[in-house]
Amino acid sequence: MGQLKPVQVAAPPPDEIGSYLLLPLAVQRHSTSRRFCALARLALNSVTRNPASRTRLLLFRVTGYSFRITVWHTRPTSSHPTPMIKVLFVCLGNICRSPMAEAVFQNLVSEAGLAGQIEVDSAGMADWHSGEAADRRTLAVLRQHNIPYDGRSRQVRPADLQRFDYVIAMDRENLADLRRLDHSGALEGKLHRLLDFAPAGYPQDVPDPYYDGRFEYVYELVDAASRGLLDHIRQERRL
Repeated sequence: MGQLKPVQVAAPPPDEIGSYLLLPLAVQRHSTSRRFCALARLALNSVTRNPASRTRLLLFRVTGYSFRITVWHTRPTSSHPTPMIKVLFVCLGNICRSPMAEAVFQNLVSEAGLAGQIEVDSAGMADWHSGEAADRRTLAVLRQHNIPYDGRSRQVRPADLQRFDYVIAMDRENLADLRRLDHSGALEGKLHRLLDFAPAGYPQDVPDPYYDGRFEYVYELVDAASRGLLDHIRQERRL
């Protein structure tokens, strides 16, 4: 009857594994139906290795002396929901830069349809403004760009270092402070500076606009880097 030979085809959808098999049909016309089913079972057995997988067998009609069988293995659906990807933005006081980054990034996440997969928050290294709203100038810039925000300032907690998958510092001082806070190595592989994700030619640090008032400039930096960060996360997490 001939040996089963897999044939390479274009990549299947990311949630499926496809196998195409071309089989000879050297049978008499009157026994086509029985042999067709027998070959189908044989094809199924040859490519199904995981009993937990759900397999659909699609049989195409006979054409000439051969027929084609396509077998799709769909990965089992987990009974547990996919954990949220958690992103934390950190600056010094959590009233200017990190709330702006939180709001901008959350807006990008929502526009990308990923609000159910990515959780966004912000915090400050110091507790000077805990419980306060963001700086009015941050809120004014966000309103100019039609980005909502109603968060309240809070201080970074040691538990945050464990809980969040991406901890994003606004500048090198925030980066150093976070490393000093990390006594268990929880930040390994997850601590970054925001502008590491900006296009070439951008500065390394997001400057604090509290005293010089350059909030629109900070917005431009944050927006560019947040887009790069989201691209990075989508590629890394295959979103």
